[in-house]
Amino acid sequence: MNDYNQAIKALRKRDNMTQQELADKLNVSAQAVSKWESGANQPDFDTIIRITQIFGISLNDFSALCSSKDINATLLSLERAAKTSVEIAEKKPASPILIGVCSACGKSIYDESDLGEQSPRLICKKCKEKIIQDRKKEREILQLNQKMKKAANVRDFKKSLIIPAVILGVLLVITLIYLLQNEAGGFGDAMGAIVFFALAYLAIVQIVWDSSPISDIFDFTFKRSFSMPGIIFELDIDGILWAIAVKLLLSILSILLSVTVSILGFLLCMLLAPFCFPFCLLAKIKENKES
Repeated sequence: MNDYNQAIKALRKRDNMTQQELADKLNVSAQAVSKWESGANQPDFDTIIRITQIFGISLNDFSALCSSKDINATLLSLERAAKTSVEIAEKKPASPILIGVCSACGKSIYDESDLGEQSPRLICKKCKEKIIQDRKKEREILQLNQKMKKAANVRDFKKSLIIPAVILGVLLVITLIYLLQNEAGGFGDAMGAIVFFALAYLAIVQIVWDSSPISDIFDFTFKRSFSMPGIIFELDIDGILWAIAVKLLLSILSILLSVTVSILGFLLCMLLAPFCFPFCLLAKIKENKES
């Protein structure tokens, strides 16, 4: 780069700038600019960098102007090239801005129209739709399960009322036929049988429901067991036979006590059943409606 003078002068005239104005921008005197343009002196490298910045050209363009034989033609060519670069840059579409990456499928999201959800986690529109569909299916399955459970509860409720009624009804009919055919039986015995089977029905129904005081009483008495004390015997034939006999007797006694307590417990359930039945029935109906 030897001919700094012609490059600086051409650029200054292109921008309609005086030597004083250029000197002010470079913080030098107008005489220094005049000496550069006359070729009497040359600017240092840092000043050349500042000159290229002032006139908006690159260092390569400035070098081309310095070495050009027809500086006006070179300057015009550089201006056309700069204009073309600007037009190309304006026509070139801007690079899309990355919004984020879908946490479900890993897809890069650039457009907000493809954004399904941004909080609490970023997911794309397709994954959002899939999540909505999955949740809808889960709700439908849950509703179906609830309906099936409710229908099953209603069926069990009806069975708990009907099956004991049928079985006890058959037994009641057989008992009434026997009592009426038997000379010893009479109207009073028949009424007693009806009351007995009615109370048994109410007790059995509440025991089957397993959600009433009647079922608690029945479980306590029916599952009650009695343990018998141990025995001491001699290790001979008579002692062993005596131990076996006593052990067998105690086992029979334990069974009889368990059966007796179970029967007494069931009779207690029959006595209390009419008083508990209305409350248990209302609670059971409410439970079936809420399930």
